[in-house]
Amino acid sequence: LIGKMWLLLTLAIFICSQAVVIRLNDPSTSVERIITFVCRVFIFGLSMTQTLFRHITEIWAAAKKDETMTLLRVIKVPQYLSERRESANALVGVCLIIMLCLEPIIHCWGYGQDNDMMFTTDCDGIGDVKFVYSVFSALAMFLYLLELIDLTVFSNKISAYVLVCNRMLSELALFLLALAVTIVVFASAVSALKHDEPDFQTIFDGSLTFFTLCFGMASEEAYNKIQHEPVILACIGVFILGTVVFLLNLLVAQLTCAYDAIFEDMVGYARLGRIGIIVETMPKVPSSIWDQFVASLRLDKQCEFGAGDLGLPGAVQIFEPASAHPINVDMIHRFGGTTSVTEPWPADEEEDDSDRFEHLEKMIVRHMKRARQKKKTSGGDLVAGSVQLSGSHSSQRQESIASSATE
Repeated sequence: LIGKMWLLLTLAIFICSQAVVIRLNDPSTSVERIITFVCRVFIFGLSMTQTLFRHITEIWAAAKKDETMTLLRVIKVPQYLSERRESANALVGVCLIIMLCLEPIIHCWGYGQDNDMMFTTDCDGIGDVKFVYSVFSALAMFLYLLELIDLTVFSNKISAYVLVCNRMLSELALFLLALAVTIVVFASAVSALKHDEPDFQTIFDGSLTFFTLCFGMASEEAYNKIQHEPVILACIGVFILGTVVFLLNLLVAQLTCAYDAIFEDMVGYARLGRIGIIVETMPKVPSSIWDQFVASLRLDKQCEFGAGDLGLPGAVQIFEPASAHPINVDMIHRFGGTTSVTEPWPADEEEDDSDRFEHLEKMIVRHMKRARQKKKTSGGDLVAGSVQLSGSHSSQRQESIASSATE
């Protein structure tokens, strides 16, 4: 939490020095120049040096442990830079180094002393340097704001939303890829036609024009020029039909289906992300502060279920109004007798649903066994009766044959 507060303070000072104070008046006053100078000294003297020291330490530790990964199959970088916040912070340090080298206050130091304008950022020949400086300043501003995404861990709902956005970027990338291919295809085809429109003469000009047409940024004059070229107008109609009508609606369908499939698990992923940050932070907490925190929980004190009704220790008790969650049945099972751990756990007087189902299952199995035994016995009796019956018939036949022979 202290690190995030330091990040917020650094970001506020960086915004003041780059985009607020310096643009209040033109030309700036001496007070504004002094405030800008102090803010930039803070950024370069504290934030940049702290960032560089931390990353140099991490890089040295990763090199000693050989914890590296290959980037673009050639460049080896430390493994810890695979995390988004670490890579963003490292890029912030690089941008600050370049900004320090291009700092307009340093380049205009002599001009400010000669003209009684100390800490000025405007002098002769500084235009190109200020432009490059502003580019890296904007990039550093973006990276600083990107680091603030880690603050979403304080809310599971916002953290889940951010994770959903990260997972949906793949669908957006597919749409942009399809749009870029479509723009290049139509620009190449139109540039091969014979026409007098300068906006479609080359593939680059045609791609830029199709891009503006797709997003509705083309001027009215551009549409008026296109009307005189029916072939180009037909190509533009097909292009708008394929991009605005088909690709954009396909993107909406993709995002809708992906959101339904992803959001169910994102709350769990958000909780896992918060747990990961807690696990990373725990080793950095001093033992004295941790002992004070555990003592403040008072886990050795018995909790009260009610007034004078003491329960078990090892829990954190939270009070709430009695009308918040009314219940009609007491959920606490109470047993009389000794509390010795050597005694068996007392049996429940009332059977729950699982016990009833188990008893019913045993009864069904018992009756099925009896039914099988009855079938076996009835089958055996039937076989014995048939054998006895056949034996009697055979004996009668033998007696009849013997009597006929004697006659």
